[in-house]
Amino acid sequence: GLAPLARPDDRIILQALQQLLSLGSGVAYYLGFAPPPILRRAWQEPELRSFLARAASLPRLPTTLDIVRELERGAASSTGTSARIGLWDEDAAKLRFWDDNDTIVEIEAGKHLAGRAFELQRRIFSTNPIRDNPDLADGYRSRNIGAILAAPITAGERRLGVLTLSAARPPIFAVSDIELAGLLADQAAVILESRALIDHAARVRAREEATRLKEDFLSAAAHDLKTPLTTVVAQAEFLERRATREPRAPADLTGIRRIVRESKRLAGL
Repeated sequence: GLAPLARPDDRIILQALQQLLSLGSGVAYYLGFAPPPILRRAWQEPELRSFLARAASLPRLPTTLDIVRELERGAASSTGTSARIGLWDEDAAKLRFWDDNDTIVEIEAGKHLAGRAFELQRRIFSTNPIRDNPDLADGYRSRNIGAILAAPITAGERRLGVLTLSAARPPIFAVSDIELAGLLADQAAVILESRALIDHAARVRAREEATRLKEDFLSAAAHDLKTPLTTVVAQAEFLERRATREPRAPADLTGIRRIVRESKRLAGL
């Protein structure tokens, strides 16, 4: 026998389940690929709080590159994107980025999206970087980058660099992410400026220490030179007085040898 046909009630239940599954798939896709800002903020808030909590300790990391890497990790985890920071090199007049292998990549101000954001001193958001910056189209394709957000890093009048956030899909960026990128860039500016002040203070201390060491050296050298020099002068004056008083007296070999010995000591010093 054939299986009995499904009853009308069963068909209604199956149709309802199919509709629920379709709706669930749509919601899951929407949440996964274009989550609402409120939900995204809920996901990212712990990461952002964690980053801001440890921000105060970043200026004292061993090197500037260590600071840059921590800033990149914090920005990436806070936004759910890939983050890169380029620092402005005054001497080369270029933005300096470090790739994953710490290889330096330099770009000019005004060139590419990052350079434009730095030069114009405003945030730039591109939902089609291949169109907006065709020079790097191959790189965008190879790294699956479909959206870029660049924000300048500036402390007062000092232009320090630029923060770039990249994602595979434009919808990953919520409207508030543009503001968040600005906040992260400002935080980076505070941290980098703090490091610059720490480095300046270290240089001042180093100069003061060098001055102290120089003064200590001169004091020690003066003392070490004064002792044999006093002996040489005193002995020479004694021989001069003796020779003046007793021209025919035999030479004072002991005194002469003392002068020779102390003079050699002076030469050694």
